[in-house]
Amino acid sequence: MSKKGGHHGGSWKVAYADFVTAMMAFFLLMWLISALSKEQKSGLADYFTSPSELQTGGSHIVVTGTDTQPVNPGNETLPETDEYIEDVPETPPTPSEAKILETQRQQLSAELAAQIQQRLSHMKDQIIVQATSEGVRVQLMDNQSQPIFDVGSTKLTGPAQEALKVLSESLLGMTNPLVIEGHTDSLSFASDRYTNWELSTDRASTARRTLEQNGVPVDRVVRVSGFAASQPLIKEKPDDPRNRRISILILDEPPPKVK
Repeated sequence: MSKKGGHHGGSWKVAYADFVTAMMAFFLLMWLISALSKEQKSGLADYFTSPSELQTGGSHIVVTGTDTQPVNPGNETLPETDEYIEDVPETPPTPSEAKILETQRQQLSAELAAQIQQRLSHMKDQIIVQATSEGVRVQLMDNQSQPIFDVGSTKLTGPAQEALKVLSESLLGMTNPLVIEGHTDSLSFASDRYTNWELSTDRASTARRTLEQNGVPVDRVVRVSGFAASQPLIKEKPDDPRNRRISILILDEPPPKVK
């Protein structure tokens, strides 16, 4: 004769444990939501009603404890502000300020050209001074008979060192930020592992160090770049030696506010 009743098994315990865990998670979520401000709750609601914003690169809210932080799609934490605006354009100068800047550029380019004519007359055909929309650009370039670097090297020749020394002395009387760029011609470099990109960048760095050795403060230089042969000076002849050059851009200083 078989016995009735007996052991009912433990499956109900597993189901009950799952229920208790779910309730704990639910109450924890309610507690976190109750700690949010009205604006944060609105942002959270907007996210769940329009989840596509996450996929299209819009900002979204990540809840961490009782704080919220806007983050970008790359998971970089952005400033904690009420509204985050990316790539805020600079305020363009007023017509009066633009006129002042243009006058400053023309005056500076004329002064530098006069100094070069006086002190570097033997290299005047290798130096270009021009006013640009950003400031004044000075370019020191090769010619057939007198290069500014040893062939395939970052070592400055004697004339180039002299030119950078004169330019450094002119820059000491200013506070303008500087950008230094290196350029090559289109002739391929001998090595596949070291190309014109590396060469142009290293030559720009050599020019930077030379300016600093001649007294130009380190923090004046805001950018050093190499462009290889991508921006030829002589566009119709990309292999022209004059395309091998160092460019020093003397950036504008903010003009005084015109009332």
